[in-house]
Amino acid sequence: MNIDTLNRNYTQILKPEELKRVKIKIDNEKNEVLVYANVHDYSVREANAFLERLIKLSRDSLHLVVNHGFNRGHAIKDFLSETKINYRIVWQTKSRKNPGLTHMGIRAIA
Repeated sequence: MNIDTLNRNYTQILKPEELKRVKIKIDNEKNEVLVYANVHDYSVREANAFLERLIKLSRDSLHLVVNHGFNRGHAIKDFLSETKINYRIVWQTKSRKNPGLTHMGIRAIA
C-alpha cells in the first residue's frame, strides 16, 4: 500500500472537515495500513456515506478503525454490527478495550 497515494486520494475527494476526521498510520509489525475514522456527531446515514467513501478511495487492503463513541454512538455501532456496509469488508469486530470503536478488515480490489 502506498500511503502517499491514499493520502492524495483522500485529500482530493474528502471535504476539509472530513479530512480532520481521518488519520492514516502504518503498522510495521503487522505490515498493514491503519485508517482511523472519527464519526462522532454523525447520523447513521452520514457515517455510512463517509465510511463508504473511505473504503472506495483505497484499492489496497487496510484496517479501518471507526470511532463512533460509546454513550451517543450506539445507533452507529448497532448499524455497523447489523449491516455489512461494503462487500470488501472481510472481518469486523468491536474493540475489547474501547466499546466506542469498531475494527474492520478491508480486502484489496483484485
